[in-house]
Amino acid sequence: MRTASEAETTFALPLIDAARERGFAVTVAIADKGYDNEPFHDGCMDRGICPVTPLRETPAVKRGDHRPPSCEHGEWTFAGADYKNRRAQVASAPPASAIPPPRGSRRPASTR
Repeated sequence: MRTASEAETTFALPLIDAARERGFAVTVAIADKGYDNEPFHDGCMDRGICPVTPLRETPAVKRGDHRPPSCEHGEWTFAGADYKNRRAQVASAPPASAIPPPRGSRRPASTR
């Protein structure tokens, strides 16, 4: 128990460590937007844990800086995480011409 004047985010990582010491396999940390900060995210990543928090509405988020990049083929999609290098892996959307038509559908004669 701590007083309300102390930031609870400082206790999250030691709590995760204590849970692991007791044999719990902690792989994901789901928290509220109060934990959307660099020390919490970095601490989770250092432990091989995926942090899941809603974004705080910072000026960068309001500008849309959190959105994935896009190119002429569309918006890039998340393709996994590289925890060792602290990077997200992304793949661009394929061009519409590369997507095969659904099974059983016919393409117009002009594209055959």
